[in-house]
Amino acid sequence: MVLESKPIPLYSNVYHIEFAVMVGVVVLLMLYGLLNEKIRDDESQRWLIAALVVLVVCMHILGARTGLVTLYVGGLVMMVQYVKKQRAWLRRAVVTGLLLMLLLSMLPSVQNRVVNTWVDLKTTMRGGDVTHQSFGQRWVAWMSACHVLQSKERIYSGFGVGTDEVMKQAYRQGGVALAERHRIGVHNQWLEGALQCGWIPMLLLLGFGFSVLRRPSGEDRVGGHALWLALAVAMMFESLMERQAGILILLVVFQGLMSEKNGMNSKIKKEYALNDKIK
Repeated sequence: MVLESKPIPLYSNVYHIEFAVMVGVVVLLMLYGLLNEKIRDDESQRWLIAALVVLVVCMHILGARTGLVTLYVGGLVMMVQYVKKQRAWLRRAVVTGLLLMLLLSMLPSVQNRVVNTWVDLKTTMRGGDVTHQSFGQRWVAWMSACHVLQSKERIYSGFGVGTDEVMKQAYRQGGVALAERHRIGVHNQWLEGALQCGWIPMLLLLGFGFSVLRRPSGEDRVGGHALWLALAVAMMFESLMERQAGILILLVVFQGLMSEKNGMNSKIKKEYALNDKIK
């Protein structure tokens, strides 16, 4: 299944794409802590780096491509931000990145993913049957959703909870080369949200994420916007917020990145503050 780029069965009920995004988010949070020097002990830093390498390799063997997209987007933005702040690390970062890419390119799973992705894209662009093509199914769903959203009377209000029936009708009208059993969902959180409630709430959600996770003024911290951007891109390939596991991913990211703000804004500055307040 790995060599065929098929989803790996999980013992839990978590969808394999959401599981890959979860692992990608954990890796990015670990990288966030490393680059922002949250771990100061040298031995702990070495263990963290070793864990990062192992998780990245495992993701390329077992993880779905949506999780890899999350990892690439967030990791690249974080590293660019860090190198801009620490220019002495530029050469080291480039060499490390090239060595990691060379290592990953030797994995049979990665090689098969590249071949399968190329076949997927070629089939999609030629208008062939995309029943067994991951990106092809998404492309057909996106085009059908965009066609539906061209309806001016629904662009601001959406269709509510009846989006599945709307999409099935759009599939039939478009005459897509896709088996009936795969004509489900939009596989894009932004388009699915726009179908449900219009474009305005989804644009507000996108802006809310960048606003909440911005760096506090006067700080030179790396990573907040990078994580939200990675999730925003991942949600272009899967409707993460339509399942409980996807909501959990967002909660973990927001809570993990906002914990410092909550700590800094706490009114309890010393161990006796609570007792003083009670008195």
